[in-house]
Amino acid sequence: MDPFLTAKPDFLWEYLADIAADPSNPARVVTLATIDSEGLPQARSVILREAAPWALTIYTDKRSPKVWQLKQQHRAQVLLWDREKRWQLRCSAKAEVITEGPETEQLWERIKDTHAAQDYLTPQAPGEVLDINALAQEVPQFAILRLHLTEIDWLELRREGHRRQRLTPEGVQALVP
Repeated sequence: MDPFLTAKPDFLWEYLADIAADPSNPARVVTLATIDSEGLPQARSVILREAAPWALTIYTDKRSPKVWQLKQQHRAQVLLWDREKRWQLRCSAKAEVITEGPETEQLWERIKDTHAAQDYLTPQAPGEVLDINALAQEVPQFAILRLHLTEIDWLELRREGHRRQRLTPEGVQALVP
């Protein structure tokens, strides 16, 4: 069955959840774009941690500039490239920043003994000038970015001709590639 011809968001949620669950999948490294205080785009690579219908989840250091940017301007985009399938998913979203509460506490408990936990215990905020005398954090600087998707622009590159669709909660539209 050709998933593009029968594009239903349910297929994409399973596809994205499989990517998020597989640490060896290169498509798990996605690009997150935000807007800074001067109105300029800021893009960086992040790890897709979870996917559910119309929502993607990323973990970050709560001192990171992207957290401040998303608190000021909730709109963001996530770009995923799947080299094997030759698919590009450009996901527009409204971001929710979760820096405290039961959800962050439960997730921290789940990851605190992993190598990745060290990313949230660094002595300084991401992007600061390095101070080799700074002391490690005792309290994790862990935050969850929940991206509530509003639209997905799905492009498939094929020798037989590219295909493109726009998916929204209201439905699917075929687009000119």
